[in-house]
Amino acid sequence: MEEEQGSPHEQPTSFSSLKAFSKHSYFNALLIFIPLGIVGHFLVWSDTVVFVLNFLAIIPLADLLTFATEEIAKRAGSTVGGLLSATFGNAIELIISIIALDEGLIRVVQASILGSILSNLLLVQGFCFLFGGLKYKQQNFNQTAAQTSSSLLALTMLSLVIPAAYSSTTESETAAQKGFEPSEKKDPEAGTESTESGQKGQINPLKPVSEWIS
Repeated sequence: MEEEQGSPHEQPTSFSSLKAFSKHSYFNALLIFIPLGIVGHFLVWSDTVVFVLNFLAIIPLADLLTFATEEIAKRAGSTVGGLLSATFGNAIELIISIIALDEGLIRVVQASILGSILSNLLLVQGFCFLFGGLKYKQQNFNQTAAQTSSSLLALTMLSLVIPAAYSSTTESETAAQKGFEPSEKKDPEAGTESTESGQKGQINPLKPVSEWIS
């Protein structure tokens, strides 16, 4: 008589999924700030208080989103998993940027994009190299995930460079056209008319990028 094989894995239920989510991290204790942030908005509490409550509420939500993405990536394969990790890893910044654009907060969107790029490109990657090198002499990485992240980074940089270059070219042409049209001004001391050269209309080609960053 053949030995009975192990029982197949049970299908997860809604209760078991919620239980796994609740025990995933200690950050889940901060989920209590979600309803408090919503109540504070509708009761018109202080802007500082509402901001702090929602900031604390974002921490467990970002952690749960990362956990859910990793669970899906385990069952979807390395290619789809890398794409999901690269896409949903920035979902918080994307949602905040969309809401800020709807409210007309352009500076917030610019700071969010620039901060996200610098944080992931320098801070996070630097810490990975540092702490990984302290424990392992040789480190391995997922080639598919690295290629996906590099492609998304290149796409992001192009989306920032192309509008800045176009704006710089347009302003340069406009300034050049105005510069060839001399304007006459009277010198109040000498009482004579002086002609301005077109050099005043020249601009710095990197001005749009520097203004965007500042």
